[in-house]
Amino acid sequence: MKKLSLALVISSVVFVPVALAAPLYERTIDVGALPSTQPVFIAVPETVLRRSPLESLRIVRGTVTEPIKSSPEKQGELRGIIESISLCSSEGTDTAASLHDGSTSTFARPDPAKNPSSCTITLLLATAARVDSVSFSSDQTFKTMTVSARSGQSFTDLRTVKGTTAMEFSSIVTDALFITITYDIVPRLSELGVNGTFPARILFMAEPGAQYKLQYGDNNPPAPPAVPSALVATSGTRYVTIGAEQTLQGDDDQDGVLNLTDNCRAVANPDQKDTDHDGLGDACDNAQDIPNLLQNDKDLDGVGDATDNCRTMFNPDQSDSDLNDIGDVCDDADKDGIVNSKDNCAGIANADQKDADGDGAGDACQLDRDSDGAPDTVDNCRSLPNTKQEDADQDNIGDSCDNCPITKNQTQRDENGNGIGDACEASIIDADSDGVVNATDNCAALPNSDQTDLDNDGVGDACDNCPTIQNQDQRDSDKNKQGDACTDIDADGLLPPLDNCPTVANADQTDANNNGIGDTCEDDDGDGTINATDNCRYKSNYNQQDSDADGIGDSCDETDDRLSEQHPWVLWIGTSFLVLVLIGISVRMVMKIRKEQGTGV
Repeated sequence: MKKLSLALVISSVVFVPVALAAPLYERTIDVGALPSTQPVFIAVPETVLRRSPLESLRIVRGTVTEPIKSSPEKQGELRGIIESISLCSSEGTDTAASLHDGSTSTFARPDPAKNPSSCTITLLLATAARVDSVSFSSDQTFKTMTVSARSGQSFTDLRTVKGTTAMEFSSIVTDALFITITYDIVPRLSELGVNGTFPARILFMAEPGAQYKLQYGDNNPPAPPAVPSALVATSGTRYVTIGAEQTLQGDDDQDGVLNLTDNCRAVANPDQKDTDHDGLGDACDNAQDIPNLLQNDKDLDGVGDATDNCRTMFNPDQSDSDLNDIGDVCDDADKDGIVNSKDNCAGIANADQKDADGDGAGDACQLDRDSDGAPDTVDNCRSLPNTKQEDADQDNIGDSCDNCPITKNQTQRDENGNGIGDACEASIIDADSDGVVNATDNCAALPNSDQTDLDNDGVGDACDNCPTIQNQDQRDSDKNKQGDACTDIDADGLLPPLDNCPTVANADQTDANNNGIGDTCEDDDGDGTINATDNCRYKSNYNQQDSDADGIGDSCDETDDRLSEQHPWVLWIGTSFLVLVLIGISVRMVMKIRKEQGTGV
């Protein structure tokens, strides 16, 4: 921590009387290399908000207080600050950007040739935020999922889970997550959701090369100036960074150590003892033996996450009966991914937590639920008595439970729901009689014994309404029997998979902010009308009102000259007519005067 210069201390004493002084803190704002004057965001650190409410913060340039807009922190999905998502690899035309576009109809899939069994996804945030869970929309359940986070210059492994596509973990402030998934079948990923606490933020207008500071701690800050209309955020508004905290004056805890150097400013600790050397005195540290400057404590049990043996559940006593360094309330004795305190069968692995009779005890813990003498652990038909364990087709499903006991069918598929397994119904085994059973037929309704599938989308060419471009969903909005993926809806020469604005013609595909959405389809002012049809592109006007019908929305129109704007020739003709009338009157008066002079009147 930097020491305050003598000049600054003297300056503080001169300009702020000690009797009235409140601790005033500041942080330098680094706006970076801006190409022009523009609105920018800063994310307000939690340490700042512990000292001052958001409404009392101010941004100054020299001695001038800048106009600002602020937004408090809020919990929920962090979509608004996801900067990018990168896949280990990608198959075909799929792109990782589809994982945070808000639409589950788009997807990305790791390349099976490059990543047949595992993939690491890198997620970057535009600014550091507190994150506590991630979830995928996927057509496959992962074998395992491991999440790590970037913290400063190092990486922290947060958690590993099995048999799921979602995970919660101890909250951590980070700007990058690394998610590794393993699988038996390469999954199709539609969306990646990230939840946590969206940081409080301040929007202000920054000039290139200007020096700004965030100031706080003042109980009576000056009123900020009026906010100009140009101070508007868009989806492309950038975040800038702020430096370390500095104090201008004061000793909050009256322990004789100035705030500037006090490692525990809110609690008196004149000895400044800091066992773990993390910059936070023991008097304030919830984990005194392990560096944890952020003091994370997700379960609010008073034990910091850095030393908490169960970070997600309240356990101030830190009880650990089996001495495995995992608190009893978080222990998972049977290693099935469900902690003991929530497991309906804590001694036997049962990740599905099935409880057929609803008695609160998991089926895996009921030794013989059908009372047929065969323990559930070996019973090939647990729901119906079958003492002799008959299994004619040897598919490990007892005849009493098997919907097709004469043919192996472990999946028990029954497409028509008639209680007879598909394996026992010839018409369902191969409905189109092409020699390929329905279960593996990529076109079960039409014969195609060669199973040709040029675009490798899982739909055979014989049935595919767009056989050259992957479109597993076979969407055909206009019902013309040609898939949307093969239809150039806006007639700009680009098909939807490659068109960044498929509904409005934009052959140049201009995308100024590189977010994958063409400028023509963007909605810069967020009023629900895309730029291509918005009569006031940079100012929100949901009703698109245009009173003078000049093609410029009222919100942007500074002139109200309806007739002249609709018919500019009216003003020209009217002016010309008036001039001619005046000339006529003048000529007539001149002639009258001459006539009177000629007659001597």
